[in-house]
Amino acid sequence: MNADFWKALLIRTVKTWCQAFVGAIGGTATVLSDVNWQVALSGATLAAVICFFWNLGTGLPEVKLTDTLYALDNDPDEEEYDEEGEE
Repeated sequence: MNADFWKALLIRTVKTWCQAFVGAIGGTATVLSDVNWQVALSGATLAAVICFFWNLGTGLPEVKLTDTLYALDNDPDEEEYDEEGEE
């Protein structure tokens, strides 16, 4: 995994955290004083952790597939051949 992969993974994780945080605020309160900050922060952090490990294992569409763990068994550029060696 190269620097482009880690950069893309970090960006995606931060975006997920922000989206979950905003969603938790909007879903739990109508005014700022009603926000349950502990729930919003912990929910957003859990979403970011899940995002990080999910994309670490499955890959990112913005990064070449061979730069991810998923590519070990799922290389779309690898041609499949039958038993006689033909496509």
